[in-house]
Amino acid sequence: KRVPGVGFLMIKKQRKNNLSKGITKVQWTYDPLQSRNASIYINKCGAVVSDYKRSAYDLVGINAGVEADRFEAVWPIASQRVYNRVENNSYRQIKSSLLQELKSVPQANKTIIYQEAEKRDYRVIDSSTFGIDRPVIAMEIPINFADMIRTLPEDMERERFSVAKHWREKSRVLFEHYFERGYVVRDFVVDKENRAYYILEKGFKPE
Repeated sequence: KRVPGVGFLMIKKQRKNNLSKGITKVQWTYDPLQSRNASIYINKCGAVVSDYKRSAYDLVGINAGVEADRFEAVWPIASQRVYNRVENNSYRQIKSSLLQELKSVPQANKTIIYQEAEKRDYRVIDSSTFGIDRPVIAMEIPINFADMIRTLPEDMERERFSVAKHWREKSRVLFEHYFERGYVVRDFVVDKENRAYYILEKGFKPE
């Protein structure tokens, strides 16, 4: 049974242990389309991302068929930003400002509901925009990618359109494109419609 908040408490303890050893930066990888991980690592912990790895390793079981692309997250644990997020829970206070920011920044992808899915809350990328040259942009990811992966084997067997593979293939080229142009994932937010977005800022450096 999942106990809410335990993972975050462990992360807080890890930060303190690393700082006591003189370690000021921690790195790890995670699936960029998993909104739950993005919420913890980017929003709550204050990690940032500017590196995308395609097919980081082979997957088996329910994940087979979707390449294991990964974000390489950097967690500058000695920064004021991370201290505020982890120790002062500032991620709770900044949500309203992130939602307000989301309304004013250009979005690199537009999504629509995938009508043929049995679950009507599956969304797919309808259009992608490359070459945006604004200080801050947003990029949507699925709120329920884990569910999409679980339905993948059945989709493959029936030779149907795979929503999970669609997201992987469409999103990877967008992330790579903007990372190459100096954008950094600095925030993550879920709006009132339960849609999930990364906020990317050009040249962002956590302090």
